[in-house]
Amino acid sequence: MKANAQSYKRLALNKLRLRKTETIPTEIALQEISPVNWSKEVIDGEKKIHITGTNEK
Repeated sequence: MKANAQSYKRLALNKLRLRKTETIPTEIALQEISPVNWSKEVIDGEKKIHITGTNEK
């Protein structure tokens, strides 16, 4: 794997396999979801957004 300016930790698949999971209905899963309030400029395409994979400030 080639190193880049932003490196990520390797995903520990064994932790995911051993994790206890529970399936819940869609209605419950979506109860606390709120839509993103994009500005009119973003919706109209006048402004662009940049989403990153980290919590950059």
